[in-house]
Amino acid sequence: MTDITLRAMHCSMQFSDSTKHKKEDAKKIMARAANRKVAWVTGTEAGAGRSMDLRAALEKESQVNNYRFMVRSDTWIAVDRDVIVPQSYSEGYIKVTDAVAGVHSAEGISWVQFTHPDLGVISIGASHYMTKGRKPGDPYYQQNMKLTRAIGSWGKEHGAGGKLAFYGADANIPDRTDDVFLGAPFTTLADELKDWQNTGHGSIDIIASYDADGRVKGKSWNVLDDKELFLNTDHFACEGAFTVRAVKAKTAR
Repeated sequence: MTDITLRAMHCSMQFSDSTKHKKEDAKKIMARAANRKVAWVTGTEAGAGRSMDLRAALEKESQVNNYRFMVRSDTWIAVDRDVIVPQSYSEGYIKVTDAVAGVHSAEGISWVQFTHPDLGVISIGASHYMTKGRKPGDPYYQQNMKLTRAIGSWGKEHGAGGKLAFYGADANIPDRTDDVFLGAPFTTLADELKDWQNTGHGSIDIIASYDADGRVKGKSWNVLDDKELFLNTDHFACEGAFTVRAVKAKTAR
């Protein structure tokens, strides 16, 4: 079977940026994704309230660049329409913890699922972990544990059999030194390739694959600093790629 490269991005945004800066970032991110034929982009901080302008900008630029856009709570996913078999797309949200007004958004899993013409059923999940939830005794450790248990259950369902499951997140846990999934069966590209890079606040932004997807291998991982892709947000954009074994002969699109 032919191996196919799937490219992915993750971009943690900043709700407190000006509308002008949010629009600039959304335009740069989605244009780069389209130019590099990125299959999907995950991201954060596009929630209600002060991020409605960012949400609108991301949706607009997704449409301009032929991506299907979804957002739940403050996490968002954009998928290249060219990798979606018509009528195969679905999306959803699993709420894990409630929002606290003026403190944080609800914590949960945004997800989409679609059939890729060569690879079968693919699911993409995204989350924004709580800060100060890295280790036992930290204020939000139990909330992050609850989230990662939900991520594990989601992966077992969406990665069952020949289906493929991937994840993007602002984990707020340093991937270089800690298990950002706190036991859930996913592996980050940085861990797989032994290449931990600073994503703006340490190695906390991730792209990952479900451990049971034997057809999937990490191919590349790159964090784009301001010299490579200047963004106004306080995180760097992250790019990665996977090599995936096809399930059938390549079909025309």
